[in-house]
Amino acid sequence: MFEKDVVIPDRDNKTSRLQLELLKKTVFGNNKKKVIKNLEVWNGIHCMFNCKYCFRAIPFVTQKPYDINLMKQDFRILSQIADIKDVTVGGGDPFYFHKMDELLPFLFRDIKVQTVTIRTNGLTIPSDTELVLLNKFRDTALVSLQIMASSGVLFERILEFQKKLDYADVNYLCVDQTASGLWTDCGRPSKRHHYQSARRSYLECEIKRHPTLFDGILYGCPRGVNYREITGNELPHYEMLNLRMSRNMNIARALFEIVTESEEYREYCRCCLGRSARNPLRCSSDEKWTS
Repeated sequence: MFEKDVVIPDRDNKTSRLQLELLKKTVFGNNKKKVIKNLEVWNGIHCMFNCKYCFRAIPFVTQKPYDINLMKQDFRILSQIADIKDVTVGGGDPFYFHKMDELLPFLFRDIKVQTVTIRTNGLTIPSDTELVLLNKFRDTALVSLQIMASSGVLFERILEFQKKLDYADVNYLCVDQTASGLWTDCGRPSKRHHYQSARRSYLECEIKRHPTLFDGILYGCPRGVNYREITGNELPHYEMLNLRMSRNMNIARALFEIVTESEEYREYCRCCLGRSARNPLRCSSDEKWTS
């Protein structure tokens, strides 16, 4: 796959400049293993919330699980390219697929990660086996409970989730997303608006520092996961690393550098969070969007 990428290119366009950069990094670069300070990985796509401004675009895409054995395979390939320090498991409701009892031991034992954070909306209570393992790894595994509702049936389910974590003595952190105004209900999702947001935010972003792994592909940020389904377009070639097509590790490491940019990890981008006027889905507690 990658041999075609190292042809001497025309310098006049962005793709050509990236081709030239890839060639330089492959031939002259440091081919030692890279470092991922924090990798986001999705073990599936599932969320019962319908946030119109979800910067991960989950309400607009097909919700599906991710085969745990393929995930392990992808991690093994990626670990040849980079040392992974910390992992955040996301995708909306990662406990929904009940695979954490397989994933956690694998990440600590085989991939040798330092910490694992599971970011969840709290609507699916972990299985008893998962709770036992979360207790076992309580010094290195954290559940980040994103509280997206402050009343009603969904809030009752979140409280039940929290009680289960308390009873099992699991290390967790509550993040109240209702107070910030970012998660105020702004009406039903509009794919047309989110198409504009996804395309502009992803293509114009200059600070892709949030590497995300899903279904065998490493993206520069979480938006890339759903880019094709939302926009109807293919992701630009140099915005992703297809691990399952990687044969030459030197080229793969060079492409990894281009995709991720070896800068300090930032958890969220201002534009994706709706804090930038450039984002058409910019939303605050006193704003209402029409579809």
